[in-house]
Amino acid sequence: MLHFSRIAGVSGRINSLTSKILLLQRCNGDTILRQTVLKRTPISTLPITRLYSLSQRLQQEQKNEGIPLQFDINKLTRSQIQQLRNMKRVEEQRKKGRSIALYFSSVAIVFLGLAYAAVPLYRAICARTGFGGIPITDRRKFTDDKLIPVDTEKRIRVSFTSEVSQILPWKFVPQQREVYVLPGETALAFYKAKNNSDKDIIGMATYSISPGEAAQYFNKIQCFCFEEQKLAAGEEIDMPVFFFIDPDFASDPAMRNIDDIILHYTFFRAHYGDGSAVSDGASVIPEGSILVKDPDDDDYGGE
Repeated sequence: MLHFSRIAGVSGRINSLTSKILLLQRCNGDTILRQTVLKRTPISTLPITRLYSLSQRLQQEQKNEGIPLQFDINKLTRSQIQQLRNMKRVEEQRKKGRSIALYFSSVAIVFLGLAYAAVPLYRAICARTGFGGIPITDRRKFTDDKLIPVDTEKRIRVSFTSEVSQILPWKFVPQQREVYVLPGETALAFYKAKNNSDKDIIGMATYSISPGEAAQYFNKIQCFCFEEQKLAAGEEIDMPVFFFIDPDFASDPAMRNIDDIILHYTFFRAHYGDGSAVSDGASVIPEGSILVKDPDDDDYGGE
């Protein structure tokens, strides 16, 4: 009798536990079954938020433990199934939204970095290649064989022009309008700058070559445009530019019809406050260079 009473007791407990089993549904249309005890709470009366959290937890546990999924929707009401699906859909949209936000944030950071690096990078590339009408300033190209004038009767006319930003109270003009040089022949020209204000001002010059195709052959050895220039109130100085045209200019078929080159400078205001003075180091002018300066022109090139 005792043996049968124990069997009956165990059987009763099994039946009691079976009535408390929870079958949860995954929200993509399939149903997940996992047997668990929910403290005597019938599944049909559980809050939907608790059903959903339990569903997510059981899915993760089954995934970690390798438990095969079982399928049954008989223990959930249709309303609960629909609500679980909606909650799952909302969470997936949130995850997708976070991924998209992270992607676009990364793209924005990359483009912001490129924007800051674009200007110095562009100028460095142009200075090495002559792209965009920027004269070459790569000193590795200033070898001895490049400084031998080409034996030709065709000389190239190099004209000088200037411009000043509206917010820079300077007068800036070339001291000569033009000079004729041979490819491979060095030349030295001067610009004159005067600070017409009653304050010290720092300026920075940019430069370009026209036509742009000739920029790859126009080489600057030394130029005031390589660094900032500081002028005291009322100060007036001469600014040199020492250059040559690559001998390969004469043998390039694309340069055959180019007889005139224009070197143009534009001065901008570099700082609104006081800045450090630039170096006054003297340049060494090789013997045989052309000095281009008009000592009789006291009005800056006839202006």
